[in-house]
Amino acid sequence: MRRLSALVSFLLLESAARAAPEGGGILTGIGRLIELGGPVVPVQLGISVIALAIIIGKLVQFVRARAWAWRFVDPIARQMQGGDFAGATAALNAERGPVAAVMQAAAAGRAAAADDPTVREEVERIAQAQIDSLERGLPQLSLIATVSPLLGLLGTVTGLVGAFQQLASAGDRVDPAMLSSGIWEALLTTVIGLVIAIPAAVFFGLFQRTVDAVARRMEDAATRVFTVDLYRRRAAFEAAARPAATLEAAE
Repeated sequence: MRRLSALVSFLLLESAARAAPEGGGILTGIGRLIELGGPVVPVQLGISVIALAIIIGKLVQFVRARAWAWRFVDPIARQMQGGDFAGATAALNAERGPVAAVMQAAAAGRAAAADDPTVREEVERIAQAQIDSLERGLPQLSLIATVSPLLGLLGTVTGLVGAFQQLASAGDRVDPAMLSSGIWEALLTTVIGLVIAIPAAVFFGLFQRTVDAVARRMEDAATRVFTVDLYRRRAAFEAAARPAATLEAAE
């Protein structure tokens, strides 16, 4: 994922380096890109910086929030079902992340013997706050993935208009090199737009799938806390039924 997050910068800098004159640097190449591509290129470069900042920020947020941590749910749920609430609470307090926060709220409500509807409302509030935090910045990334190709197309169309205007003003002295140069310059903005849009779309899909998976895990974790009594009653029923079955077998 880190390699993909550097794709926008790498490709844009590579294009800038190629566009730079012999002996020129990256800044010279960026200036050359702006000169060739027209006024759309600075907007595209600004959008690429925003997209890269969002991608890196979301990766750091997901790692720090431990968005992928949910393997602790099964062992802790089994501890609660077995009646070891103290051990389950201690293990749960040692965890952190969106799933742990929701499970901690549900376990605290059950430990306080609060009404289930009240506890569920608090759990839903915490879950929604966690999801909102994880989704922050994703609409902007989706918008960049949608708008970048359109900006590239706009730059291409305006560039082609300028190229054909030059051909029209040339009259009978039409130079094929003039047309090819104008088309190359016009297509440059489309290339830049696609270079920005493809990584933005890929990361938006990955981030959104992660948020959806976290939401499902949070719902599952809260439900398993609320249904602890069901499993305990079933275990008690099975334990009471074993002696009767043993007596029937002995007879």
